[in-house]
Amino acid sequence: MTSELSFHIHVDNVIPHADKQASQEVFSIWKAASQFFNDISFECASANGSKILKAQIKLDLSGTVEILESAIQRSGSFDDYRELHAENSDNEVGAILAMTIKLEDKAATLATEDAYYIASTFQQQFFLTMNLAFPGSCKLIGTRFVGHNAHLYEAQSFDSKLFYDVRMCSHQQSWPALQKLDLASIWTWLNTQGFSRSDVAISSINKVMFNMLKLAQQRHRFGSRSALLATKQFQLLLDTQDETRLRNRTSLVLGQIPEASDCFVALLQLRRELFEGHHPVRRPALICHSAYEESREQISNHNTTIELAATMIVALVQQLIKTEKSKFQFKESLI
Repeated sequence: MTSELSFHIHVDNVIPHADKQASQEVFSIWKAASQFFNDISFECASANGSKILKAQIKLDLSGTVEILESAIQRSGSFDDYRELHAENSDNEVGAILAMTIKLEDKAATLATEDAYYIASTFQQQFFLTMNLAFPGSCKLIGTRFVGHNAHLYEAQSFDSKLFYDVRMCSHQQSWPALQKLDLASIWTWLNTQGFSRSDVAISSINKVMFNMLKLAQQRHRFGSRSALLATKQFQLLLDTQDETRLRNRTSLVLGQIPEASDCFVALLQLRRELFEGHHPVRRPALICHSAYEESREQISNHNTTIELAATMIVALVQQLIKTEKSKFQFKESLI
């Protein structure tokens, strides 16, 4: 047993949705990430939550950068390359992330379970950081650990669909404006919130971030669980359950809500229907990656209740990061 462990995270699909212009921005984010995460300190709770482990992590993203660059060179955009893959599986969309975890305390022993727990928590924070920097930039589908005792632990998969929908919804509705944030600012903010120091969220902002991860695990379509999570995120971020106050406080932070983007009535109605058992329930769906589905996704309108809600939630979180705050404070008075 040593204080260091190296292993791989195999990802079956890292190619996100992006047109020609967005593909270049996504590629730039990954190039920046390849340098930023090459050697970085990280504090994380141990697997049993009994202590905080301080580690140095080296994440080699060169394989992902190479396949993203190749996709752009061959097709001009990730969307076009995804269609090529749908037509011929020889067009690779997977990548390997190489990770080394080393405890700062050289006398300490890094337990295998702790190593994979650190890796899993780090992956979550990495995924959020990338997608808050440029929504829809990071996709980690079909992940698995490869290394010492890796067969004992399951890597987590997260789709970029939620954040891609956020980016497209903001563009199509011309509201709200999404912030351009650098990786270091987001990573530092998440560290300040203690995101990685416990697997149980106590603060409102960490509850929001944990729920954001759960939404990112919704692969096919956003259903009843997504509606409940989105509603709760609004209530936590804006510190109220009242529909009128939710709308008014959102407007105070993000500006006047266009009629086409106002999803509060529909979202809360959906929540009521779910509690009362009146909302239809869909069976788990077959996920299809045909060329037709890829094309249809590119031209779809991103204005469903969940997409509109997610767009406002991401914009609110970005505003907190920009101002280096953990919560909004509102002053109200009776007239």
